[in-house]
Amino acid sequence: MLLSLAALAQRLSISLSVATLDHGLREESLEETQWVEELCRSMGVACYSGRADIEAGPGLSIENEARKVRYAFLENLARERQATHIATAHHKQDQVETLLWRWITGAPWSAQIGIPVKRGAAGGEAVGIIRPMLGCTRAEIEDYLTFLKVTPKVDGSNQNLDFLRNRLRLEVLPLLREINPQLDQTLIRQADELRVHHQMIQEICRRRLESLELNLDCGSFSVSLSFLCKEPEALRIPLLRGMLQGLGLFPVKQSHPRDLKALIHRSTARESTGVVRLSQAWDASIEGERLWIRPRKLEGSGDEEKKRKQGGEKFSALELGGKASFMGFEFKLRRFERAPGAAIRAPDIDPPFQLVWLDGKMCARDLKVRRRCPGDKIRPLGMKAGRQSLKKLFQSRGIPADRRSDIPVITCDDQIIWVVGVEIDDRFKVEEQSRTVVEIQCRTLAHGDEVQHS
Repeated sequence: MLLSLAALAQRLSISLSVATLDHGLREESLEETQWVEELCRSMGVACYSGRADIEAGPGLSIENEARKVRYAFLENLARERQATHIATAHHKQDQVETLLWRWITGAPWSAQIGIPVKRGAAGGEAVGIIRPMLGCTRAEIEDYLTFLKVTPKVDGSNQNLDFLRNRLRLEVLPLLREINPQLDQTLIRQADELRVHHQMIQEICRRRLESLELNLDCGSFSVSLSFLCKEPEALRIPLLRGMLQGLGLFPVKQSHPRDLKALIHRSTARESTGVVRLSQAWDASIEGERLWIRPRKLEGSGDEEKKRKQGGEKFSALELGGKASFMGFEFKLRRFERAPGAAIRAPDIDPPFQLVWLDGKMCARDLKVRRRCPGDKIRPLGMKAGRQSLKKLFQSRGIPADRRSDIPVITCDDQIIWVVGVEIDDRFKVEEQSRTVVEIQCRTLAHGDEVQHS
């Protein structure tokens, strides 16, 4: 991709830079980074390299975690360099593997349109992601390199059958191609047809949602069931997903719109509906003729609830490399070195986990997690001077008063550095010049969980 874009740079009026991130997962990765840097030097192209230590939590894929960190690195670097696009070298066989992988793993049909040729970066920034090689086969790419007399580096982990994607490539796809020699073309054609239908449904849902009357009442949201039930079956899940995403209250998982659809079905069938848990903080229920999205109420009531809010230990000390539990949460801390150009924001992870990165030089002393206290203040991210009370912070984020006492804070030398799940202090954020990062992972403990302090 680099060689072909460099050959077209003048015609396309573009300038190129290269970014490479060493995930530290293979012994030869450092040598490969150096190879890329030397290639760029020989071509007169700027190269920005970084390194990240990838850790996958329980039940998480190391490949998926590496992908999140990699794209965060690329997007941060692109913004810093004021680049307009990030180009990745996905090709036609990558598309085929992705389509088969998503079908096997039960991805929603809207995800079975495959890898898009272009998309926006996370957070809606101006930087776009493009895949200029997506229409090329691996054989065509290899022929081009042979013509240029270039010997490419090969990632040895691509032969590791412990990874599902490699098993699909090396074992499953060859067998399927024996059955249907036109398999690749068939899958891509079907994905193209799905993409057209998906775009049409998205546009219909966008117009429907513009007319949605969503009521706000004391921090809760409700919508008329008649609005949802009058729509065709094919539109209900996309509409529910769009509605939840529009609220922006929590990461919308694949299961959420399905669960809401089942909840609505039980209601129309006059069955017991119950409550659907959408996140650690929000529930959905049906009352009368409306679907409600409400902050979760605290378990317990009366004197027991008051005691739980006000009683118990006042704080817990936190140590780098250790774990601690407090107020129904588990906290895990680690410190790592950050390479120049590496990501400055923690990758997004799904509940019940939360993750933040903080400047290791700033927050290395007397770390504690405690309950909030009257008069607590923080400088929210983006505020360049002064501080804001936690009460005003909670009000600005729409957090109901009865939930605020259940949100712990983490301090360094008695200064609040993270209101857990809400905001970090601007003075402790990771910046480009930061070389050491403290990562804090927070997990909501289920009933009966035990944490071994270390």
